Amino acid sequence: MAFCTQCGTQVEAGAKFCIACGAKIEGGSAPQAPVQGQNNEQKKTEGGFEKYLAYTDTTASYKPEDIDANKIVAILSYLHILVIVPLVGMKESPFAQYHAKLGLNLLLWHLIVEFGGSILTNVVGWIPVVGWLVWAAVVLLNLALWAINIFGIVSAATGKARELTFFESFKIVK
Repeated sequence: MAFCTQCGTQVEAGAKFCIACGAKIEGGSAPQAPVQGQNNEQKKTEGGFEKYLAYTDTTASYKPEDIDANKIVAILSYLHILVIVPLVGMKESPFAQYHAKLGLNLLLWHLIVEFGGSILTNVVGWIPVVGWLVWAAVVLLNLALWAINIFGIVSAATGKARELTFFESFKIVK
């Protein structure tokens, strides 16, 4: 089994280019899978806002059998209260636990923005311009959190262990 050196995607033996990222595979074949326990993190950037779109991909450090068996459960991690299913019920799956911890962090941030934004909006909402700006900031934060949730769902559904790099510094639960 061979993997791309750039993104960690499994490629067929003899492939010249990675089907996921388009990177050239040196010598016509990709190296074997990384050894378990090695530092397999890879930073990714694409397009414009590199700082916000960069992600860390640790997919290569999970067993393909674990990924295939637990994709659906990993998706549940990003559906708010359903994060309990992989968090409590799938302790033997490192892939499900990875997504469960990310989903739990997103749930906590959603609660903070919802409740904190509600309180803040009620306190300053009566001030004409300030109230509107606070309301707009809360809405934008919620949209950003939902975008991160969608990124997590897509990552889990495609069998990837990816995390937006900037979100790493905002984790509540490590």
